[in-house]
Amino acid sequence: MKLAGLFVLAVLLFAPVSVAGAQTSLRFRFEIYRNGKLLGTPELAVAAGGNGHIAIDGTGDIAFTPAARDSESVSVGFDLDLGDKHPRPQLTLRANEPGSLSWTSSDRDAFKVTVSWIR
Repeated sequence: MKLAGLFVLAVLLFAPVSVAGAQTSLRFRFEIYRNGKLLGTPELAVAAGGNGHIAIDGTGDIAFTPAARDSESVSVGFDLDLGDKHPRPQLTLRANEPGSLSWTSSDRDAFKVTVSWIR
């Protein structure tokens, strides 16, 4: 009977640890350009399945949700709030291989966002 009680205690002690370890944090570096000029290079760490957010002054917001695909790639779904546009592109990134998004605003500014998965 003592052994069964010890097993239950071990499961209760280790279950929260394995759940916390399952939430993998994914790190990304962004390069944000307006008309070819670099505006910034934010780096963000977001839990897989969580939401990240970047605000671009006077332009709009970039929300993104990463998901680990396998040990070599991640999928990143974007939700761009650009005022008059609301695209939802998706990129698949591999380590050291950046992806990019680009668009033209209603006032004809050209934007480009390059994103890299940092392992």
